[in-house]
Amino acid sequence: MLFKSLSATTICCVLVIPATAQIENLTNWDLYTDSPGATASQLNAMTGTADPNLAQLNFIDSVPQNQGFDIGYGSVNANTIDDATSGYYFSTTEDFTVRMQFTLDLANPDGLVGIGLGIGEDRAGTNSVGVGFAVGHSGTFGTIPGYAGALTDGLGRTQSLLLSVAPAASYSGSLTVSYDADTGNVTVGAAEGLGVSDPLAPTNSTTFIASEFANWNGDDKLLVSFFLRSDALGLPPIGSWTGGAANADFFDFTVIEGTPIEVPEPTSLALLGLGLSLIARRRC
Repeated sequence: MLFKSLSATTICCVLVIPATAQIENLTNWDLYTDSPGATASQLNAMTGTADPNLAQLNFIDSVPQNQGFDIGYGSVNANTIDDATSGYYFSTTEDFTVRMQFTLDLANPDGLVGIGLGIGEDRAGTNSVGVGFAVGHSGTFGTIPGYAGALTDGLGRTQSLLLSVAPAASYSGSLTVSYDADTGNVTVGAAEGLGVSDPLAPTNSTTFIASEFANWNGDDKLLVSFFLRSDALGLPPIGSWTGGAANADFFDFTVIEGTPIEVPEPTSLALLGLGLSLIARRRC
């Protein structure tokens, strides 16, 4: 019979078929924050439900003083993919590129605030690489805005300046992250302004090579997160955000290349049940 002719090796090969999906509706992404005591008056996250492709992350005037603060959204509902019960991830066996546009409006800023888009083994940013836009302001040094790429490996952070821009009260641009499966390298890029015609070719980019990820766990799954943060980001002498308002809109998240895989993988789970059933029949 056909069932009895299937080997365990064949079943295992069938089980790796990924479930295809698109990460489109931002309201399905999961909120995280590194400040458990945050209140509604301190942050206003993921509004604009009339447009599910729009997410807003805001710092209000009452953000605690002298405290680094990080809020954002991950594409899975746990810190790591293996602990998640829903969301999406990308396999390291295939190339993929993701892109997001943003606007950032500031009022009476004091200190440093940044936004970013990244991929990594955990959404908390312990093992991650991404691209961000930051604005630092102090009475001594004035306003210093710019784009940078960053790699975090659990022991520290490596940064590379991509693009400096003119000080303003409102900023906009696009952030792009690309993974190369053959080399394991990650290229991050940025472009100032909206409506970039070719999202695969940001105006400025930098590549982090796989050997720089030596302290990562070597997971074969990577997740996507976007965030708004207020810590010093390794850019002295301007310190953490201590006052003012920052309103960031994220929108038009696009999977330019690659296939996000749903967590849990419904196709694989169904085939797992079938595989176990076939093994049981072989033993009868």
